[in-house]
Amino acid sequence: MAKLQQKGQAKHASRKSTDSGRSDLSSSGDDDADAIPEPSKSPNLAVPAGPQWAFLDPLLVSTGVLRDPRDTVFIKTIAWLLIGSASALYLVLGRWSWWHFAAHAAWVGRHATTFVLMLHCVCHRPLFARHVHALNWIVPYVLAPFYGHTWDTFYFHHIKHHHIEDNGPHDLSSTLSYQRDSPLHFAIYFARFFFLTVVELPLYFYRKGWASTAFRMLAMESASWSMFAALGYIGTHYTSSTPDQAYLAATMCFAVPVVLMRFGMMSGNWAQHAFVDTERPDCDYVQSLTCIDNEYNALAFNDGYHTSHHLNPRRHWADHPGNLVACADDYAKHGTLVFRGIDFHITWFHLMTKNYKALATAYVHLDATAKRPSDDEIMRMLQGRVRRMSDDEIAAYYSKTGVKAAARRVPGSSQ
Repeated sequence: MAKLQQKGQAKHASRKSTDSGRSDLSSSGDDDADAIPEPSKSPNLAVPAGPQWAFLDPLLVSTGVLRDPRDTVFIKTIAWLLIGSASALYLVLGRWSWWHFAAHAAWVGRHATTFVLMLHCVCHRPLFARHVHALNWIVPYVLAPFYGHTWDTFYFHHIKHHHIEDNGPHDLSSTLSYQRDSPLHFAIYFARFFFLTVVELPLYFYRKGWASTAFRMLAMESASWSMFAALGYIGTHYTSSTPDQAYLAATMCFAVPVVLMRFGMMSGNWAQHAFVDTERPDCDYVQSLTCIDNEYNALAFNDGYHTSHHLNPRRHWADHPGNLVACADDYAKHGTLVFRGIDFHITWFHLMTKNYKALATAYVHLDATAKRPSDDEIMRMLQGRVRRMSDDEIAAYYSKTGVKAAARRVPGSSQ
């Protein structure tokens, strides 16, 4: 198979693994293994959305404020996304107009993916050096409310919860107990997250003995919504907009993006952890999906390499493509699922419509020692991997993996 141009960005890609792996599957002469595109060797990491401003890279690196010089892309992205923040503030505190809101909505829709995955990256690996640590507050506190996030909720759910529980039985966003190609099951999954996480997540922290974390999560969620309401109130009294327009602006610029962002994050997480091997549900190789060679990775800082991310959550985002190429044998040996040309949201749509033919077409065969399965065989395998695990199956499996389950068990729970 001919090599494909890598859409995701990478520089100085990692060639290390805890297991020995093939150095470059894309150069394999075995036609039964699909080619994996080589990581880009571009000297500059491109800004996903907005001007490149490449002339700033040497200056930004020379200041010594970055922990990793490859992350100049984030500073330029922050500067670009501040335009959306100013736009929202003008709509709420200046003058409301539908034409301005239409342009603002298009802006936020265009940049929301880039923002949330930048937030994801800087939560795992702080952007700025210790001597300017306060600058790390810009993304989660200054920008976040304008792009569909409340303060700290993403950090506490994703970093302090999801990556600890790892889609296991105590992960509030676990997919194990749902039929992952069922629209009804997804609706229940999303409704639970949207309406109950604000209660369940602090309770989880409290049961683990992290009372201060539980309090902070509740306080910051409450403060965020209070700030949205306060801006709407100010808009009704001190701007040229009517009261109805000011509250409409606050709702459309702050509340609605939170709803849409949370739907997007949960549909993405659903797809990322849809194809679970029920014999090894705690194995990161087979409970996390990888999507390559798509436009999404260019916008989302290689978020499609989700298996690599779960194997090492602190791996730099630019190193994910290199890890897949260098360690392709390990991925193949463990049965990692890789799709080409589609992203997590397209995968979610195919699951909701049970379009397994499209998923089989996107399937990447990694194992050079075995013939590529037929599409029918791939479809049957995928259907098996989305099967709901019963509560008894989950309890039985995690009781056998004693050390790992015990480390994750929430005090006071029944399991």
